[in-house]
Amino acid sequence: DYSYCNRMFTKGQAELMRAVLTYGPYKKTNLWTTSNLSSTGAGSFSTLCSVDFSVENTVFCANQSIDFIDQSFNDIVSWDWTFQGATPNKSTLQNPSVVYDKAGSYSVTLKVFSSNGSSLTKTKSNYVTILDPASELPLYEGFEAVSDLVQNNEWKVNNVSSNIGFVINDNVSYSGSKSVSLNNFSQAPKAINELISSSFDLSGLSQSDIVTLSFRYAYRKKTPQNFETLRIYVSTDCGNTWTNRQTISGSTLSSLSTTDDWKPSSINDWVTYHVTSIKSQFFVENLMVKFSFESDGGNNLYLDDINLYKGSPSSDFVLDLNESKELRSLTLYPNPSEGKVNVSFSSQFYDEAKLIVYDVFGKELMFQNIHINSGENSVLLNLSNLSNGMYIISIETGSEKKITSFLKK
Repeated sequence: DYSYCNRMFTKGQAELMRAVLTYGPYKKTNLWTTSNLSSTGAGSFSTLCSVDFSVENTVFCANQSIDFIDQSFNDIVSWDWTFQGATPNKSTLQNPSVVYDKAGSYSVTLKVFSSNGSSLTKTKSNYVTILDPASELPLYEGFEAVSDLVQNNEWKVNNVSSNIGFVINDNVSYSGSKSVSLNNFSQAPKAINELISSSFDLSGLSQSDIVTLSFRYAYRKKTPQNFETLRIYVSTDCGNTWTNRQTISGSTLSSLSTTDDWKPSSINDWVTYHVTSIKSQFFVENLMVKFSFESDGGNNLYLDDINLYKGSPSSDFVLDLNESKELRSLTLYPNPSEGKVNVSFSSQFYDEAKLIVYDVFGKELMFQNIHINSGENSVLLNLSNLSNGMYIISIETGSEKKITSFLKK
């Protein structure tokens, strides 16, 4: 192997190996001839060796048909599938298709049988994730209410070629107290890590509307030679296919480097980035967003304040569909709720405000800076990580405060 990666062969080496196996005196077709199988005792091979299965993706929308592929061998004569939460929840087909109608993470079990009566069973826990139903714009995610990217239904991690993935970071952020981070400092080159959103309904927009995806990131190289890439994709078919909308790489991502295991220490370490290439062909009922990072042995990456909204790029958070000092008609719905709640209010002026969630003893549990536009405003909050009980939600500008209560059950 002469390449820089000890898991790869050069193009010439690969071509030579294929030629030998295909055309040489020891070509691979000799392996499965009747005479060779008989001589080696493989002709009557009937031992059950392995049970396994897969799906093309593991993150789906509700009511999407999912095809499971049996990868078991050898001499399999029957299959017994169990799908937690799916319809059907049982199947004896080799490669069945099922549908999940509720958000959550579900386990799948396959038991296979050979002709001699032996069997093997495999269970993959939390193997399939069904995302929450599509939400209307705007999306704002500061990860303050997210404690675990594995057990939530709004963001999912996909480690394409690494066992290191995006995680919630409680100690580093641009705003609030949390962000999402990737321990890229410890990754091998060419590892790919993905952070995938739930779906959003853009079908009510007109073709002339402008949609912006804004986010903040912090990143450093490990050496000046590192060339790493952050790609932003969107999907219109629940994650089956993805279209690249922005690529940030090399020194454009950052020209700074440090050999230490790096983390941002001030807001000056963060960059606000705007993606404006989500055009009308992506105005569908189930648009998903994906952040994909390809490593080159560099340093760590942090993401915060992801904001998908109607309108031109804004350096502030956009939390409504209109353009947003006087606060009126503060309402919450549904109330009581199981965790997701819409905060609605109107304003006569543009302003900056603080949205704060308190417990009944006055302890601050969640804080966000928000951008208020004139007219009607609506903010979707995910408070599913709070315990059941009564809470206070407050919106505060420089001149006034509006508060209301919220019951989580």
